Amino acid sequence: MKSFVQVAAIVVGLTGCAVPQNEQSTSSLTAIERRSTDALWSQYLYLGPSFARKVALIEVELARRGETVRNGSYVGENSSAYTNKQYHRAEPKKADVLNCSDFSSSAQAQKAFLLSGGPAHDRHGLDRDGDGLACEWGTTLRQNKAKARAALAKPAQRYRAPTCHIGPRGGRYYYSSSGRKVYGC
Repeated sequence: MKSFVQVAAIVVGLTGCAVPQNEQSTSSLTAIERRSTDALWSQYLYLGPSFARKVALIEVELARRGETVRNGSYVGENSSAYTNKQYHRAEPKKADVLNCSDFSSSAQAQKAFLLSGGPAHDRHGLDRDGDGLACEWGTTLRQNKAKARAALAKPAQRYRAPTCHIGPRGGRYYYSSSGRKVYGC
């Protein structure tokens, strides 16, 4: 005969598996918000297409932090699953409709969209065209791609040794980037 503790552990284990999607999204978003920017970039570049929802949440958090391009990679690089118009959209209920102007940025609109069931469900009418991207988030992703390509196309700045000068008493110095004299070159 199983003890009460064993039965309770089994019941808790089984019910713990059935977390509603919104709670899963919220808890994973909270975990993402706590991570450092470097850790988010590492995870973003490592995750594949089978983690599309998590990738989308990481993209939103990086954009919220203003981190859209890094070392030739960009926010939107891993979200190719959301670029096609692949989701059927029914007209949302009038009470549930949100406008893009209700958000201060497209990243915040995308975050709200993902937390309310997107991209599969559009409860608030933020993705009318069915591409899985809310409120010009796709435009932001394209701009990130252009920024990353421009950064890669820019020639690397070569190191230039400072010009040494000789003072009136024979001392050698150069000017630092802040404009100070640095002796001993």
